[in-house]
Amino acid sequence: MNGSDRDRWLDQLPVLTEIHQEEIKLARPFEEAAACFARNRGTVLLQSGIDLDCSRYHILALNPWLELKSRQERIEITCQDRHVAFDGDILALIQQLLDRYRIHPDESDLPVRCGLFGYLSYDLKDRIEKLPVTCMDTGLPDLYMVCPSAVLIHDKKTARTHLCIPVFKKGLS
Repeated sequence: MNGSDRDRWLDQLPVLTEIHQEEIKLARPFEEAAACFARNRGTVLLQSGIDLDCSRYHILALNPWLELKSRQERIEITCQDRHVAFDGDILALIQQLLDRYRIHPDESDLPVRCGLFGYLSYDLKDRIEKLPVTCMDTGLPDLYMVCPSAVLIHDKKTARTHLCIPVFKKGLS
């Protein structure tokens, strides 16, 4: 897939119009609620530690509408039921996605409402600079990110939980 084909494919991704946000009451502790989704593909849990001011929020990203992974130069994107694979610069692609889905800040005090959740592996360093290979190949992607259909944010300080859901334009652009 060449650059213009990739750009046309990306232009057909859903168009984000807003983020719906509401406070919800959980019927169980956040950790137990999060455990219910542990086996679901693409679930990401960011659980803060002890009661320090820098560890205030637990964040649970669920049911991804977009999945992005790369290994060396190979990039794979799955969006709903569509899949594409091509060679390219994963960091440039992430920048394209971030630019496309940029949401203007709102008045809420939440640390995040949507975005890319996942991991960047140590081996991703090879996309940035040439360093000696110092570890064994695990076969795992260098990068794995998802865009969730729902994000739960639990504020440990206030004991409040918010649900954030991206809202898309009907159909594809």
